[in-house]
Order: sequence, then C-alpha cells, then structure tokens
Amino acid sequence: QKSRGEEIKCNVCFEWVPIENAHTLGCPHTYCSACLVDLFESAAFVDTSLFPPRCCGNPIPLDLGRNLLPKKIIKDFDLKVEELSSTNPTFCSNFDCGKFIREAEIKHNIGVCIFCETRTCEVCKGKEHEQELCPQDQETITLKEEAKRAKWQECSNCKNMVELSEGCFHMTCRCRYQFCYLCGLQWKTCTC
Repeated sequence: QKSRGEEIKCNVCFEWVPIENAHTLGCPHTYCSACLVDLFESAAFVDTSLFPPRCCGNPIPLDLGRNLLPKKIIKDFDLKVEELSSTNPTFCSNFDCGKFIREAEIKHNIGVCIFCETRTCEVCKGKEHEQELCPQDQETITLKEEAKRAKWQECSNCKNMVELSEGCFHMTCRCRYQFCYLCGLQWKTCTC
C-alpha cells in the first residue's frame, strides 16, 4: 500500500488522506472514510444487490461502515440491514407505502406497518384477512390475475410481484432471492 508520511492513498478515489481517515481491509485495499460511506449508502439505499458491501469478494464488516455514517441515517441503515438480512421479509401490503415490516412488528402472522399502520399477512404478504382464510383473499386473487395478464412474475420466496421492463431474465428480488423471470424457478436451476 502506498503511503507518504502520515498519509495513505485511497484505492477508490486515489486521494491522499490522513492515516486516521483511512481503513485498510483484509484484502488489503484501503478506503478513505468518504468512499466507505458512499459504498455503504449505495449498497443499502441505491442498489441493494450490492449488499452486504464487499471488497475482493469478502464482506466488509457492517460495523465499520455504520460507525462512519452520518448520525441522521443510522436508524434507516439499521432498518435496511434488518430488511436485507431477513430470509423471509414482509413488506407493507399498502401499495402506497410498501415499507419493510420488522420481525418485532409481526405477531400471529400479522405485521403492522409502523409507517401507515396497515396490517399485512406474513404468509401471503397481502392485507390482513381478518376472518377469512389467507388463500381466499380476493385482492390477492385479483392481483395474481392481473399479474398473469400483464405477464408479471411472482417471487417464489417472498411472493412479491416483479415486472421486467428491460434487461435479462436473471431477477434479484428485493428479498435478495434470485430467479428466472421466464419460469420463476431459482436462478440457474432451469433450462430457460
């Protein structure tokens, strides 16, 4: 790693920064604090397929980035980490909201959105069914009919609808599950 006195060169922006503002990772690339913050913000809020942030294929410790983030976004970052780390995330069924519902907000398979107070079924990811059985939910049936007509694909992991507007058929859902848009099977398990 190149250094000159009390400064070291960032491998991302190529700026010389004070050693105390640099972070050498295990690979051993060095990032300045500003570039690490950009990487963590991008992975959490811009392109979640980059989460968790990596260098040379190795995850960068989340605490390292979290400690550098501006205090005003740490709560949002922590919520996003919980969302992206969840194996079966639930999102608010209110289409105007669609926010992640934390595990702590789900009781008896019903999640309550802290943003709009909509009650969402954790099983089918639709509105709470109250007295009806989950598969009987008319909105879910209508949505699935519309999805079939519009040629949308349902993520088989989290049941969210995905629409391909352009690009290849390799889909990465917001729950991080990867599948083939043509047949819906897990990515690289089909012959499409």
